[in-house]
Amino acid sequence: VSLTTTGTGAATFNQSTGALNIPIPSSLSLSAIGSTPNANGATITGSVLNLQPASISFGGVISLGAQVLGSGNKTIYNGDLILDKGTGVGGANGNIIMPDDRSIYFTDSTGPYIAGSKTSSSFTIFTPTSGTINLYGNIKLNNYGAGLKTGTSAYNLSITSTGQIIETALTAAIIPSSVTSTGAITSSGTAGIGYATGAGGTVTQLLSKGNSVDCQKITGKVTTFASALAAGAIVTFPIQTNFCKLNDLVILNHASGGTAGPYLLTAQAMANGINVYIRNTGSTSLSEAIVISFAIIKSVIA
Repeated sequence: VSLTTTGTGAATFNQSTGALNIPIPSSLSLSAIGSTPNANGATITGSVLNLQPASISFGGVISLGAQVLGSGNKTIYNGDLILDKGTGVGGANGNIIMPDDRSIYFTDSTGPYIAGSKTSSSFTIFTPTSGTINLYGNIKLNNYGAGLKTGTSAYNLSITSTGQIIETALTAAIIPSSVTSTGAITSSGTAGIGYATGAGGTVTQLLSKGNSVDCQKITGKVTTFASALAAGAIVTFPIQTNFCKLNDLVILNHASGGTAGPYLLTAQAMANGINVYIRNTGSTSLSEAIVISFAIIKSVIA
C-alpha cells in the first residue's frame, strides 16, 4: 500500500518499506502580511508563507494597520520609542492616547522618574517623593480648550488657584502670589499701581474721636465719631490692623464728610496698628464725622 503525493507538500507513506517521506517544495515564497491573526502568527498555503499581524489574543508581527496588542510588558532595550508625525504614513499623528483611569510611567529599575495619571477631565503629572521635573526650552499651550488664545497673538502663562497652567493674553491681569524685583516696577498705563478690590475695608468709630477702631485691612476708610474738636486741639486714636508694621509708611487723606480744609491728619506706624492724629487748625470748634482714607506702604530699614 502506498500513500503518494502530487508534490504540493502532502506526505508519502510506503507500506512495503515503512518509510514516511514529506517532500519539501523546491521554493518557498513570502507573501505580504495578512489580516487574520492566529495562534501561530502565520499560515502556509502550498509553498507560500503568510505572516499574520499580532492582536490582543495572538502574537504576530507589527503591521501598518491599527492593532491592539495583548497583555504583558513590552520592553525596548537600549533604544528609543519615537513617535514621528511623518508624511505619507496614513494619517500618523504622533500622539499617545490613553483611556481614562490609566497611568503612564517613565522609569528605570529603581522606580518611576515621572508618572502621569489620566481621568476623564484632567491629566496629572507627578514625581515620586522629592523628584524634580526639569523643563528645557519653551512651554507652549496650543489652542486646545475653551478660553485659550483669544484676542491677541501674544500670551502669558499663569497658574490658577487649583494649580492649572493657562494661557492669557498679555493685556490680561497677572495675579501672582508675590512679586520680587531688583529693578523698578512701573506702569505705563492710566490705571496706575495700587491695591485691588478686596484689599480694603471700612469701619465706623463709636462714642468719641479718641476711641480705637479695628480694621484688619492694608487700606480702607474710617468714619470718625461726630464729637467736638476745639480750635487748635489735637485728638488721637488707633486703627488696629495686623497689616501694619513698625517701619511701614502710612498715607492719610480727608476723603469726605465735615468741613474741608481745617483738618490736619498725621499718622504713626506701630506694630499691628496705626496711631492717627487729627488737629483742628481752624478758629472754631468742629463737631463733625469725617471720613479718613488710609493706605499702608510696606517699608524696611535695611
